[in-house]
Amino acid sequence: DEILMGDPDGGGDGGVPNFDLLLDAGFAATMDLPFALYFDRIMEQYPDCKFILTTRKDSDVWFRSWNVLTESISKPAQYTSFIFAHVRKLE
Repeated sequence: DEILMGDPDGGGDGGVPNFDLLLDAGFAATMDLPFALYFDRIMEQYPDCKFILTTRKDSDVWFRSWNVLTESISKPAQYTSFIFAHVRKLE
């Protein structure tokens, strides 16, 4: 049974994502965390891969960008739970 993370007891990388499994599943790209933490391993394993480094003017601009991202992820989840809590099944 393949899993996303390496098997520490099975001689794998122990906690490092199985990049081949992701490619075999049809994914051709990734972004941000957690894969930014593994860029050196990805570059070693796939030397022809491309990286795009984005920068921000300063830490305040970066934080505003990060805040927009996290809110865009968390807000829909809050709205979905609200909707499902107030919707009744039609019978």
